[in-house]
Amino acid sequence: MRAYNVTLAGKVVDTVYFPDGTPESEVKHGLINTVSTARSKYLDPGIVSTNTGGVPNIMRAYNVILAGQVIDTVYFVDGTPESEVRHSLINSDGFDPGIIVDAQLSRSEIVSAIDGAIAKSGKNIGKLKAKCPRSDTDAAAAWQALQMEANPYKVSMATCLFFSTRQTKIFNAVIETIREKNIDVRGLDRDRVALESIGVW
Repeated sequence: MRAYNVTLAGKVVDTVYFPDGTPESEVKHGLINTVSTARSKYLDPGIVSTNTGGVPNIMRAYNVILAGQVIDTVYFVDGTPESEVRHSLINSDGFDPGIIVDAQLSRSEIVSAIDGAIAKSGKNIGKLKAKCPRSDTDAAAAWQALQMEANPYKVSMATCLFFSTRQTKIFNAVIETIREKNIDVRGLDRDRVALESIGVW
């Protein structure tokens, strides 16, 4: 993502985030026509937005959904509740009151969850851990998703039923990535590899 300073009357009045490489003219058009018309008439590319403590703000993408369709993606400071983002979009930016706001997971969060499901030592090193990580963790969601493709006999429906919203997103993201990119993860389960080696899988 790249930060764009929003300048009005010679003063920076806001900082917004769009995918890196988005032309300034496109950002300006988007702000004027789909967000608040009170925002900038002129945009300068920025580098990093900082809070009052001088620490870079980490931004998170939120999908804006209406009638089951994603109609926009907006960016707010990480940790902003979905309800607060929704309230802001409806009351400040004129979005339809029927919208649903869904926070996206970052690639690094998904990678971290997968990393937590992989053994770093022992006989399973480089493969899925022998047992599912603690059920309330991101790693548990990734482990269950990977096992769904590697060795579905080990998937715990009970664990999946009690996933938090975040864990469900991780589970679905891992499954979708494997299937969309046609990634072969069968070798991640040690027991499956052993059974296939003797021809009984």
